[in-house]
Amino acid sequence: MTSTHLNTTVNGSSGMCAEAADWLMLAASRGDAAADQGHEARRRARDGWYGPGFQAFDERTRPAVWNCEDLAHTARQYERAARNFASALDHINELMQSAMDTGSQAGLEVRGPIIMRPKHPGHPPAVPDGELTPAQADAAYAAYRGEMDSYMPALASYNAGVEAFNTCLEIVRDARNREKQAHRSPGGT
Repeated sequence: MTSTHLNTTVNGSSGMCAEAADWLMLAASRGDAAADQGHEARRRARDGWYGPGFQAFDERTRPAVWNCEDLAHTARQYERAARNFASALDHINELMQSAMDTGSQAGLEVRGPIIMRPKHPGHPPAVPDGELTPAQADAAYAAYRGEMDSYMPALASYNAGVEAFNTCLEIVRDARNREKQAHRSPGGT
């Protein structure tokens, strides 16, 4: 068990990634349209224009058309990467929600995105010691048993909380590793 509470906040918004992907898809379609128009302009020029003027025009416009094609291709790659990244963030958020649900169902305190560590019940009751008369020993032992009877359920509850917290910790660690990977390599590219 870690000494800190578990923060399940995920950095990044899948909605913003999807919106960016939509804009990239638009850029790709506009790059395709520009390339198509460039090809059409070159084709029409080729149909009725000859000589050094056409050759100069063709040499200068060909790279521009290629740039448009490259823009469309690159925008599509980034669009796919943004959608993949959004999907990864959604999965990470699902894992974090699973950790919070696990903690809550196990009786752990969950404050917003924070899963609180279980609180230790403290030290067990002290065993009576020293010289006691038989009557004092019986009374001390009865008091000790009463305190232990109260302490043991609290300890069992704490141990169950630790087990649940450790389960949450494993889920959060897995999600954080996935989050780091997603941020290191957005969209898997």
